Amino acid sequence: MLLVLSTLGRLERPASIGDLMVETGLAKSTLYRQLALLRRWGFVMDHDDQFLPGPMCLPLVRGFEQSSYLRLEARSELEQLSRQTGESAGLLMEVNQQVVCIEMIESNQQLRCSFVKGRGLPLLKGASAKTLLAFMPAKRQAIVLRDLERDGLLDETQRRHL
Repeated sequence: MLLVLSTLGRLERPASIGDLMVETGLAKSTLYRQLALLRRWGFVMDHDDQFLPGPMCLPLVRGFEQSSYLRLEARSELEQLSRQTGESAGLLMEVNQQVVCIEMIESNQQLRCSFVKGRGLPLLKGASAKTLLAFMPAKRQAIVLRDLERDGLLDETQRRHL
């Protein structure tokens, strides 16, 4: 169920059963069973056979924002960094082979950072993602690269280059 819910969040658009089958690799019957339970609890909504995150996802976001020690502790440092540089400053972390922005202080400049708080991007896309990958413990890095290659997101040549 968490795979289904995280997939709906990552897609950032309503998804059909077919979309979810492709994205998760789960069988149609399994998806319908999981979606029914998620819908009953308010974590998923549906309209015209399209599924999207439901209103009960909001308390999870609020709970994270109110209690994440890392985010709360980093906020003043990010604000200071943004003031000093005149640029956006973000706090990013790797979660399930994605880079997720957990805090962002926006710059007043016309040209800004493309990270949006709460959005996950593939661990291979962009300088921030590659920096997190580069400074990951070697054992974790090897696992991540192996999994990305297994999932067809990276070929052997690209892996060696990274």
